[in-house]
Amino acid sequence: MEKDKEDSSIEELDPFLGSSSRSEHHVRSHRGHDILLYCLVILLGISLGSHFLTYIYIHRASYLDAACVRHTQQNPTPIDIPIHYRSVHYDGTFLANSTSVYRLPPSPEVDAAWEGLGTISKPLLLSESQATRAGISLDHLKTPSGEFPVLFEFNHHLHCLNLIRKALFYNYDYYSSPNYPGHHLGKDEQTITKHVTHCVDMLRQVIQCKPDLGVFGQYWVKDKEQGVDGSFVDFNTDHRCIDWEPIREWVQSHQTLEDIVVELKEGDKVLHIAP
Repeated sequence: MEKDKEDSSIEELDPFLGSSSRSEHHVRSHRGHDILLYCLVILLGISLGSHFLTYIYIHRASYLDAACVRHTQQNPTPIDIPIHYRSVHYDGTFLANSTSVYRLPPSPEVDAAWEGLGTISKPLLLSESQATRAGISLDHLKTPSGEFPVLFEFNHHLHCLNLIRKALFYNYDYYSSPNYPGHHLGKDEQTITKHVTHCVDMLRQVIQCKPDLGVFGQYWVKDKEQGVDGSFVDFNTDHRCIDWEPIREWVQSHQTLEDIVVELKEGDKVLHIAP
């Protein structure tokens, strides 16, 4: 009897004689721990992956906005804040009375609205490295301290649009009058003509450079008051635009309000024909 017990004990301990019920339980327990660990690793991976994808989704618009600006600018902009896009609904009112202040007859209030957009802007001073990065030539004039005064192109575009508005036949008398309190159109008709045609052609090139590829739909209209009975284009459309206000505020806050002093130094490039 004792011999049988010893044989049984030897059999349980001998790995070459097969596993006992105890060893089978140990293996199953070990496998259970492996499966649990494997599941925990998978769950951790899923959790981290979902957090990463959520982060990418939330910040995807910012990435695309920044990439769009970098890709469509010939030179990097000196504006050092994130540039974002947002949806904007164009007010394309044609015949009906418009509430846009920019379309109202000449007045100090209308002029203030246009100037508030940045039609009258002062220079921003850039260091040599900033100026070079923004596409400014080292031959452009600079201050005695070596900084380059620059103006933003969009400010000039708005200035041009405002000048054309002032030169329209129904505004011309008001803005060409010597009693007009603001900036006159020009000292004579020849100067005014050159200024206006310059602005018209600049805006033509801007539109050709970045044409809006959207389309207008049409409605059937029966408007007796405006004399319309038939199809009419709907100019009120939605657009993806750079968020305007942060840009305007940044440029306004970084303008140099004091008078800029520049001096011609030996070796500076001098043009004999105005560009």
